[in-house]
Amino acid sequence: MVKITLPDGTKKEYKDNITIGEIAGNIGSRLGEGALAGKASGMLVDLSYPIKEDISLSVITEGTEEGLDILRHSTAHIMAQAVSRLFPGVKLGIGPTIEHGFYYDFSLQHSLSGEDIKKIEEEMAKVVSENIVIKRMELPRDVAIKML
Repeated sequence: MVKITLPDGTKKEYKDNITIGEIAGNIGSRLGEGALAGKASGMLVDLSYPIKEDISLSVITEGTEEGLDILRHSTAHIMAQAVSRLFPGVKLGIGPTIEHGFYYDFSLQHSLSGEDIKKIEEEMAKVVSENIVIKRMELPRDVAIKML
């Protein structure tokens, strides 16, 4: 069993390896639905992060600065995927979040037009509608390097 201390000081016990998402859902259905990530003893983690030891936990939701930053970060990845689909061979640069959104550096054979932007937005909607499952994988460094 692991002990979880919530921001209000409440302590709860759960089975080992319970995820942040499962805990959020256990606390309340609205929190579970609105959860984007968590802070496990101060460390930002995704909802699939398994808890293996006692921690303090705060659940991050959309209505927070951290939540907005996570959504912007995710949106940058969705845009990169859309651009990669539409422009095979594109070279992806960086795509950090910034104060009022995010940006992404692409190396393309041509400059993007207003029509291209519209196509990118449409492709982003397709990417989102696919509900692609993203799973956490923890691998030894040498194995990850070989895989990539």
